[in-house]
Amino acid sequence: MQIRFEHERYEMKQIGVGILGFGTVGAGVAEGLLKHRTVLAERLDVDIVLKKIADLDITTDRGVDVPKDALTTDAFAVISDPGVQIVVETIGGTGIARTLVLKALESKKCVVTANKKLLAEYGREIFDTAAANNVDIYFGASVGGGIPIIRVLREGLAGNDIESIDGILNGTCNYILTRMENEGLPFDVVLKDAQKLGYAEANPSLDIDGFDTAHKACILAALAYGFQP
Repeated sequence: MQIRFEHERYEMKQIGVGILGFGTVGAGVAEGLLKHRTVLAERLDVDIVLKKIADLDITTDRGVDVPKDALTTDAFAVISDPGVQIVVETIGGTGIARTLVLKALESKKCVVTANKKLLAEYGREIFDTAAANNVDIYFGASVGGGIPIIRVLREGLAGNDIESIDGILNGTCNYILTRMENEGLPFDVVLKDAQKLGYAEANPSLDIDGFDTAHKACILAALAYGFQP
């Protein structure tokens, strides 16, 4: 009877999540949290609750059933909300995203981001700020999220000497180069095919000019060798 009594009194820990940006990525994160809330609670023994979402446009239908009172145009309101313990940045770029990530860390909030450019260019500042405020930053989706290489380097191989890292870092370039080599097709033709198939953006410069790969290489180098090139 005592065990049952304690079990009935047990209240699962709740963690509030705030999302910065409600575009394609932000909406996907929101949908995942709402759809899988019960499963996550059962597996993690923690109730992860979507508390706030900030975006300049909160009127457009994103196809996600989010409570109206959870939406705001004030990103700082998400960060300052006492019910939010984790801030997910989905804005992209290094402008306001950097400001908000640093503010969240300074406010003792853990941060989740897949922003490769932000991490590659301001990683040292961001990690130092996280350490100074005794909070964590999670960025497993920034490079090879399906492997997942970031977690492997940060945890599984933390005590190993990494001699080299080899891999395909950009799917768009991999698709284009593979078809050019195997089929003898010119670059422009394969690029147009990649865009039609959704493998390449309408403006593919981030991929084909090498910036995406460079950002990912910077992140991997920082983790594997302890420095930021």
